[in-house]
Amino acid sequence: MYINNELRDVVHQIAVSKGFWDNVRPYELFTENLMAEFDEVLEELKTNEPTRVYSKDGIKPEGAPTELADIVIFILDYFGGCNPKIDIDEDYLLQPDEYYKNDAYYKKARKKKPYDYFSEIKKECFGHISKSLYYYAINQNNIFTDCDGNVKGVPLELHFVLKRILEVCEVFGINFEKELIDKIRFNGSRPAKYRVVGDSELLETDYVKVHQELLKAGFGMYKQIDEIIKARSLKNAEVLKNREESSRLSENSQLPKK
Repeated sequence: MYINNELRDVVHQIAVSKGFWDNVRPYELFTENLMAEFDEVLEELKTNEPTRVYSKDGIKPEGAPTELADIVIFILDYFGGCNPKIDIDEDYLLQPDEYYKNDAYYKKARKKKPYDYFSEIKKECFGHISKSLYYYAINQNNIFTDCDGNVKGVPLELHFVLKRILEVCEVFGINFEKELIDKIRFNGSRPAKYRVVGDSELLETDYVKVHQELLKAGFGMYKQIDEIIKARSLKNAEVLKNREESSRLSENSQLPKK
């Protein structure tokens, strides 16, 4: 499987070198950026064929395959930036799905307009992303078992999104391995620090806005905004404390010796 831990580490190192991890990034910001990529795919599908890749300036690749690659890149980067890192479950990504991996499903999917088909996929994936927000708030990136014995966690929800993107590419007939590698190489060629994440993005995450956007998208099950606000407030306090401590140590190290 070409989506593996080695590729995860390459993607993350590129992101680090470009400034994406210069400051702590809240999980809510990651999911907002991830969901925005789905909208970019839909924008491409309004006017272009699903397999079309082009360039407006002769350099930057554009098109639905490229935007689909960005979704996977966002998740791989996140997995690589976690401590500990989240491993890619290659067996799960390769495992045939009883519903999606059958001729009847693909035959039906290919009859739909690409925009309509991907709109359905978007809503399905958003449901899993929204659940991952809650799981992160109560247990961060850990896998856990609920009171009914169901295994849950952020890695499982994001793996679901990865698998659906692979299935979308199969429906559209996209050579996704090539498009993904091409986009990763392009990202690696971009100037250093071309997109530095600012401190304000940690401390000014609008929890209520995230919650309202999910409700607007139809995710009525997502009611745990209080838990998320509490979890992020604790994280912000921890980050500020660490920054103050680092600053104090730095100042002490620069004091002249007696």
